[in-house]
Amino acid sequence: MEKVKLVISFLLFLLFTSSQVKANCFPAAKSIPMHRKGTHIYARSLAQCVTAEQEASTLMIKISRFVGQVQINIYDANGNVVLMSADVIDGEKIISQDVGDLPVGTYTIVVTIGNSVFVGTMSV
Repeated sequence: MEKVKLVISFLLFLLFTSSQVKANCFPAAKSIPMHRKGTHIYARSLAQCVTAEQEASTLMIKISRFVGQVQINIYDANGNVVLMSADVIDGEKIISQDVGDLPVGTYTIVVTIGNSVFVGTMSV
């Protein structure tokens, strides 16, 4: 019985220490709130969904519930377009954008899918 307690204690120790090591080794992605501009007339289950995360020098934009072309523009604080990309979505896709070359500052992300525009703000 004593050996069983010892083995269980050891396994719990390994479980907790390994999860703490993982948390410190990899920086967590920073979630960027994306807001739809204007009104929409869709049911929530049918409306397009846009989420964004920033991890180190990579911006990841996930688009779901959409088929068609997407336009992504990133603007600096002066309103100038600093990055621009377009892609075709067939239901769901994650689009990665390297933002490591941008100067330190605050940027506005504008994602246009169909007739919907989503806006978010990120800092580099």
